[in-house]
Amino acid sequence: MFSDILCHLTLALILSFCTQTKSDFTKICPFVYTVDLTESPLLANGSYLYHNDTVIPPQFVRDYNYTILIDKNNKNSKNIRTHKRGCICAVKQCLPFCSDEMDKFYEKFKSPPVDQGFIKNVTFSGGLVLKKHLLHDFFPIYGNVCDIENGYMLSPEVEEHNEWTLYENSILLRHHDQRNLTLKEYCFDIEKRGDQFLINPIVCGETIDIPWFKIWAMAFSIPFLIITIICNCYFTQTIDARGKCFITYLSFVSLSYTLICCYTISGVDLSSIPCQLFGFTVYYTIIAYLTWTCILSYDTWKSVTDMNYNDPSFGYYSLVGFLIPLVMTMLTFLAHISTLPDQWKPGMAGDVCAVDTLRWSALIYYYIPCTVVFVYSLILYIWIVVFKKKHSAELKKLFGQGPEPLLERFALLFRIFLFMGISWSLDILSYFFRMAFGAQEYFIYIALDLFNAFHGFFVFVTFICKKSVMNKIKERLALRYNIKSNLLKNKDNIK
Repeated sequence: MFSDILCHLTLALILSFCTQTKSDFTKICPFVYTVDLTESPLLANGSYLYHNDTVIPPQFVRDYNYTILIDKNNKNSKNIRTHKRGCICAVKQCLPFCSDEMDKFYEKFKSPPVDQGFIKNVTFSGGLVLKKHLLHDFFPIYGNVCDIENGYMLSPEVEEHNEWTLYENSILLRHHDQRNLTLKEYCFDIEKRGDQFLINPIVCGETIDIPWFKIWAMAFSIPFLIITIICNCYFTQTIDARGKCFITYLSFVSLSYTLICCYTISGVDLSSIPCQLFGFTVYYTIIAYLTWTCILSYDTWKSVTDMNYNDPSFGYYSLVGFLIPLVMTMLTFLAHISTLPDQWKPGMAGDVCAVDTLRWSALIYYYIPCTVVFVYSLILYIWIVVFKKKHSAELKKLFGQGPEPLLERFALLFRIFLFMGISWSLDILSYFFRMAFGAQEYFIYIALDLFNAFHGFFVFVTFICKKSVMNKIKERLALRYNIKSNLLKNKDNIK
């Protein structure tokens, strides 16, 4: 019954999330690119007139029930009454500043020398270079939309190789690698050096967007996970505690994949509270399938190494498998709403609907749990191998020349662990590699993403695409067909 519920819940979630309307508004126009239109007059065609000089068409206007309080190092959301905001950067040329300290500095020390510091060369089409005031000739947007904590300032006055060029469309060319940076990849800030101040762009810490091939590979895996769950639910005459543990593990893997894929593919636009609720739900499913990995490892180890071991109650495993993820999710949520420094928080704020795995705090919320699961499971499986080698004669006498059911199950689960172990180890190593060297070594993430994304397909091939399993499925289907045929014959005879 419990397995059936999990199976049906997985299917229901796929249907519900995939029917969401598609909206990439917050991806194209993050919160800091918008302006409050509460005091702006509404025009007859649905546009808004902002500051009496800028018309924002209706396609660039959305309802928001939150605001984001931003300074240079923090970004926190606050729920407020629903109001209209318009994407100002869709109709005016914007320039990002890391915080409103720039504006405050300019107003406080306004003078010809300060003005001179804000005047920079801007390159126009055709190669024309004109001097422009960063605050007066662009629309300033305050607050970074990327990671400046791990970024660095391009200061050609200090180091010659840090030269840059600003174009009229706000594209910033970084000279040393000839890379064009968009609004989402840099912001201007003040650097004080003695009695002088320098205004230069800070290049954001490198980030990795979820690549399209990973999302579609995960989506490709989901049907195979569901088929594996259904085969275990409906084509097995009796489901023992181990089988239920395996079904629960697969259910959480499929739920996490489904949530991530449907949210990303649909591009659904979530406000602050639903966004964070979604993020913590995904976090719970990920920690849950890590926990059930440990449970499967423990149960396999115990059943193989202890011949007198009786199958435990599934309720006992459920208590552990559901309680630990719940406690970890609650602790993560408490850290999120606490007064801890931003760098210690999980990184969910505003329209960021996930625990941020690109900041060092991800070590606490994600990579340490992965490491614990990996090490714990590895120790147990090595223990089983040693036990099998040490007691091979006894096992042969016990099972004869035939198959050893428990060890056969161990072999199957070990393949799953080996596959996931490679994935987790790559994940952990890539995290430290990224922290040390940035996100340039993209081949590491391609390998990691493919390992993770095809997990469902690998499980299906390992557990279902076996001759013995396929024969059992055929027998069960044939039995059901015969029963149905006999019932129909009996009904005809009665008539």
